[in-house]
Amino acid sequence: MKEGNLFFLSRGWLWLRRQARPTDVQWNLAMAALVGVVGAGLGLLFKAATLVLQETFTGVAGGGLAAFAQLPPWQRVIVPTAGGLLAGLTLMLGQKLVRQKPTEYMEAITLGDGRLPVRSSLYRSLAAMLSIASGTAIGKEGPLVQLSALAASMLGEVRKVPPARRRLLVACGAAAGVAAAYNAPIAAALFVSEITVGTLAMESLGPLIFASVASIVTVHIFSDASPLYRLEHFALPHWPELACFCMVGIACGVMAALFLAMLEQFKKWFRKITVPLALKLAMGGLVVGLIALAHPEVTGNGYDALKSLLNGETMLRPGEWLWQAVLLILLARMVATSAAFGSGAVGGVFTPTLVVGACTGSLCWQAFAVAFPDLRIDQAGFATVGMGAVLAAATQAPFMSILMIFEMTLSYEIMIPLMLASVIGYYTFRGFGLHSLYHHGPQDAYDIFNRPLETLTVADIMQPEPPTIGAQAGFGEVARQFLSGGFDRQYVVGPGRKLLGVVRLEDLAEHLHSQSLAAAFIAGDIVHENPPALDTRTPLPEALVLFTHEHEHELPVVRAGTGELAGVLSRNDLLLTLAEAGKHAGPRR
Repeated sequence: MKEGNLFFLSRGWLWLRRQARPTDVQWNLAMAALVGVVGAGLGLLFKAATLVLQETFTGVAGGGLAAFAQLPPWQRVIVPTAGGLLAGLTLMLGQKLVRQKPTEYMEAITLGDGRLPVRSSLYRSLAAMLSIASGTAIGKEGPLVQLSALAASMLGEVRKVPPARRRLLVACGAAAGVAAAYNAPIAAALFVSEITVGTLAMESLGPLIFASVASIVTVHIFSDASPLYRLEHFALPHWPELACFCMVGIACGVMAALFLAMLEQFKKWFRKITVPLALKLAMGGLVVGLIALAHPEVTGNGYDALKSLLNGETMLRPGEWLWQAVLLILLARMVATSAAFGSGAVGGVFTPTLVVGACTGSLCWQAFAVAFPDLRIDQAGFATVGMGAVLAAATQAPFMSILMIFEMTLSYEIMIPLMLASVIGYYTFRGFGLHSLYHHGPQDAYDIFNRPLETLTVADIMQPEPPTIGAQAGFGEVARQFLSGGFDRQYVVGPGRKLLGVVRLEDLAEHLHSQSLAAAFIAGDIVHENPPALDTRTPLPEALVLFTHEHEHELPVVRAGTGELAGVLSRNDLLLTLAEAGKHAGPRR
């Protein structure tokens, strides 16, 4: 690029930076919004591709529960079995061709450094699509969120952001995926913040909200998104009815414990079966198909069955009572999902958990309706509260669960019984001493974020290879680096990368009045010598103190004794890491 062009571009870039003055936080919010849009787009593409594949499997247009209900009995058995076999073959082939350890998005956030392997994530998503499209009783939210988180991880790799910020980006991708799947942006942000990130600090919650909002706006633009179920005419409960909802909370806590114990037991049974993975998934699909002979509503993730239950459209067979039908649906769903999950099918159990909750709430309503004929709240109200209570118990995240059900129903009146039952369900489940649905053990934990806070130093989280320039570099070299890198400062180094000072973008202003003046200076003329710097061995709390005193958003990091520039540390990365590490810190003795 010619010097004249560099001169005018530098003036324009300087003016733009002065007007916008984007900080690290603002960049994080912008990237979070981008992740939200991309995540929503990937979710819509995944749903569309799954629908096309399901129509191919069943030969029935429209997909969903109606497609499997129209199939003859033999096809109800064959389709899930064949889909499980194809999904298993996909996983086996992927493992053979792609020698990468599969990493789930939660592991990348809670235990890892924010990196998701691309190829293993893609073949596992394809396997999930085959399982879901063939009617396997597993949720689609898992691969939806995984793809969104993968896009965020790739963005972090391209931007070469530090681990703390990369983990936050992946968390934003997860929030975008949940928001797109359930049309619930508030609950999506809290789902990731409460369950996965483990903190409600604004350094992480703000970007999560941005990603969720961007995702849901994108979904509304390109599809007809609406709440799962609008709860009409829900009366505020009286004291006797509140007592009923307390009982619902206890029942839901017990049912959540039974469901999670069943999921774990089926996993143990399938581990003992010494056959190839493809045959295991085919066996899981066969169990679903056999159950679907009598109850086709067990196919898929349960969304259609859930809507039918909430709308009071449960199909009854001749001579069958409503409680019998709901109980059979509950048992069939628990066994079918446990078989699919235990066999190794890739997918989620979030929506099946909602089905378990809705059935539990419905059964409680039928019992209370007999005992209290004047009960004013109908089956839909109890089923909806049951969804939230089982979800709160199984995930051990009551705040998220309450908001999730609220956003699904848009009913403010349901909040009082929902909050009551969810908290009771949460504590009832805890009494069993079981792990939650999204529990991860510490054995694969990424070292940085699971070490005691007092052992972490600046070297653990700094960003290496900051932009550097020599003291004799002229205007052309300085301007090219500023324009190509998008940063607002360069570090002037001498022999052995010894830090001499820093040149800020604003420092160019006084030399951009004329081209002749710009061509005359070198970096050494405008350098700020002896800038405040951190030592690689500085503990993180001490680094925060220096940031507070200096009012800088970024500080250089040097090696003690030599003064060699080792990297840079931003205030935002430090705050994110402190929030992450703080949640692992135990009480001092």
